[in-house]
Amino acid sequence: MTHYLEITEIRHQARQGKTKPFMCTAADGKAYVVKGKSAMFLGCIKEWMGAKLATAFGLPVPPFTIAVTSSELLELYGSEALLDLGTDSAFASQHIPASHELKYEVLSQIDKQLRRDVLMFDAWVRNEDRSLTQQGGNPNLLWSENSLYVIDHNLIFDKDFATDIFLDTHVFQAEISEILQDFLLREHYQTRMQDALNVWSSAWDTLPEEWCEQNEESGLFDPEATFQQLRDDAQGAIWTRLMQ
Repeated sequence: MTHYLEITEIRHQARQGKTKPFMCTAADGKAYVVKGKSAMFLGCIKEWMGAKLATAFGLPVPPFTIAVTSSELLELYGSEALLDLGTDSAFASQHIPASHELKYEVLSQIDKQLRRDVLMFDAWVRNEDRSLTQQGGNPNLLWSENSLYVIDHNLIFDKDFATDIFLDTHVFQAEISEILQDFLLREHYQTRMQDALNVWSSAWDTLPEEWCEQNEESGLFDPEATFQQLRDDAQGAIWTRLMQ
């Protein structure tokens, strides 16, 4: 049986977020943002695969793991934890101290290379859920002590991904023009995509059994088709999509 990180304290539930995460302390003494039952197995699968790919791509992703919470601890906290966290395996992302959601006013403080990296990764995994304009948005990026952290991948591999909306609303959409016009830069990103795909098999093999079983029963996520889509993009198809 696989041993996952044990949650030892449930501190509080986040005040926002559709996946209804909880701030918890784990057996390693560190604080984690934990997404479980309310994120559903599909959201947890995408969180795990997305975090693995993003890390391999070279993005600054907070340390993450799979965690479990005992029924006794859930009952002690109350009904919210039972309903929204649950006893099944959960996705846990290490809490970044003194962090807050990225604000539009600090975009210029982020290294240009990193802005491009985040934009291209999201285009590759078809993630529309990183929007931010002067009118506001939901960047799913954390800012702490002049450092950026990439979080929240539960909506990647979007079957309804709309390139035009993505390029209009992505937090770093201003970088796309230079990338599309630079052949060497495009080759650079194709290589990074191909390299990141090397972790796909091992990442999938380490998913909790219950997530995989629920996915097999529902048929909601096709790992083979998704991998092929990512590989096609890594071999150049992504530029056709982005130049439409």
